[in-house]
Amino acid sequence: MKNNEIRKNILEKSYYLFLENGFQNTTTRMIAKACEIGTGRLAYYFPKKQDILMTLYENYLNNLISFVEEKYKKEHPVVKSYISNLIFYYVYIIDIKSRDLLYDILSDAKTRKIKIEKTAQMYHRIYEENQYMDDKQAMLNAMIVGAESELLFGIRDGLFELNELEIARSITKLSYILKEDSSIQELMKRAEELYKNLDKKEILKMKEQPIFD
Repeated sequence: MKNNEIRKNILEKSYYLFLENGFQNTTTRMIAKACEIGTGRLAYYFPKKQDILMTLYENYLNNLISFVEEKYKKEHPVVKSYISNLIFYYVYIIDIKSRDLLYDILSDAKTRKIKIEKTAQMYHRIYEENQYMDDKQAMLNAMIVGAESELLFGIRDGLFELNELEIARSITKLSYILKEDSSIQELMKRAEELYKNLDKKEILKMKEQPIFD
């Protein structure tokens, strides 16, 4: 088996083990056994278990952003980022196992830190062509992960009961708190209208795209 095939196999087997057992309860030994390789061989491709989880997470984000950019290529970056949030939290609500994996990411300081970095990269990807975001704004958007964590754990613990629109709207408003741009509200309304008309089957199809490459 070639190196890229072994790597893909590790990601795929790990993904289903994480979904079945949770990230914390899945050991590197379990992953290596499922892949029929030794733990040393596993460490050659992914030195830490967190590396596997965050590679899967990054691949999913890339699929999500590619979907939004392709479907809404002519829209303002604020519209695209808001729709990305709406889709992300829609999956969070309807898919219990994916939701639990997100909680695993947010519960661990190391993976939460990496999530912040990946979030910053996601925003840069959306905004880079439009030069709409400076470094200060990018860092604020990334640090919103902390507020997101508290909100999502509050939902998990029964303190709040919010749908994807309410979650995404709250996070998006925080993301643009430093922007003195009167058009933000109009852009958010535009995004909500587009999302309302989005066939949710398209979201599910996007979610099922391979994340192991």
